[in-house]
Amino acid sequence: MKFSHIIADPAWQYNDRKLVRQDTKMPTHGIGAANHYHTMPTGDICALPIADIAADRCHLYLWAVMPMLPDALQVMQAWGFRYLTVAFCWIKMNHGKWSEAQRVAQQRRLWEPETVEVAGFLQALTFFGTGTYTGSNVELVLLGRKGRCFHHEKGCKSHQVIYAPRGAHSAKPEGVQDRIDYMYPKGNRIELFARRARPGWVCLGNEIDGRMLEESLPALAG
Repeated sequence: MKFSHIIADPAWQYNDRKLVRQDTKMPTHGIGAANHYHTMPTGDICALPIADIAADRCHLYLWAVMPMLPDALQVMQAWGFRYLTVAFCWIKMNHGKWSEAQRVAQQRRLWEPETVEVAGFLQALTFFGTGTYTGSNVELVLLGRKGRCFHHEKGCKSHQVIYAPRGAHSAKPEGVQDRIDYMYPKGNRIELFARRARPGWVCLGNEIDGRMLEESLPALAG
């Protein structure tokens, strides 16, 4: 089976805290990815047989965390795609404050400039994450292309920026795939490293069926 739209959220192998302590033992807790799910070295991600499931004309939407941008571009090239642009930028919002902001917006209909300092208000809504240099609060979806260019449905262009509250660790907002479905209603679509099923998409990930992509991809392609 071949797919025209592929979205992937690789299990990048990195950690905001040292993976190995000075006593050489693994940390028992932390905020890095390795403390929440199985991660993969970049070389192993590059080696996944994505070419076997990609249609001749295909878009790849690749989630990339900021410290791993060079690795994301390396993976995109290894999978047979040419980098085009940043398709989406997710600005992470604080869940509780985001819900309150929606309630206020519905009540007032319009912001009142004399009572709300907009930039400061948005800053308060925005999640302040970890980071060695600045508190990270955005993730990017890089867009790559295989084969000839194809465009979105007429009149169906979407915004690049997505404001959405954080969910569980590494969970991504449904708004990204909602927008892909809106722009490109035709063609087979697949999500790799998925954590839940989604209507209209083939979703592969060990949190769904217990199988690693090294097992499930060849079975799908075969």
